[in-house]
Amino acid sequence: LKFSNIALPLPAQTDVEIDWTNPQWLEAGLRYTTASGHRWFLAANWQEWSKFSKNQLAVSVAGGNVVQTTLDRDWDDTWGVALAYASRWDPEGTGLGWSIGIGYDSSPVEDDVRTIDLPMDETWTVSASLLRSRAQGFDWSVAVTALLIGDAEVDQTVQGVRFAGDFDQYFALFLGVTMRF
Repeated sequence: LKFSNIALPLPAQTDVEIDWTNPQWLEAGLRYTTASGHRWFLAANWQEWSKFSKNQLAVSVAGGNVVQTTLDRDWDDTWGVALAYASRWDPEGTGLGWSIGIGYDSSPVEDDVRTIDLPMDETWTVSASLLRSRAQGFDWSVAVTALLIGDAEVDQTVQGVRFAGDFDQYFALFLGVTMRF
């Protein structure tokens, strides 16, 4: 940890303990396969981010003094939905298949209470994959997922200083390759 502009002198032997509660969640999904072998997937989820809202931070300094504070991020529970389609494209027994999917997860925090240290917002996920499988032998698949994260508007006043604006919408790109022999 780095400390700066803190009125309390902190000696070199400083312990930090963080109480962390991960949210619980529920997920449910359905799969439907048509007579021709096309597969549809539908999923829904609920996550209890309100349990993650309060984080305790305890700093113990030499001599046994403990400074403890609770950060309340005022987070709400979230929900999400996803839809996917998978198919075998198998001309002449090539063993090729593909899938595509899209998902949405709501934001755990409203714009007016969002903090700049953890600017969470709603997310969209888009995924696609290509695979080749054989009854015996070498199988492989390639998948790509784009995670699109909202603009995370912030209007926060801390210690008399106001920070207002929004973050650029950003994304994360994941590429996966699997092989099996």
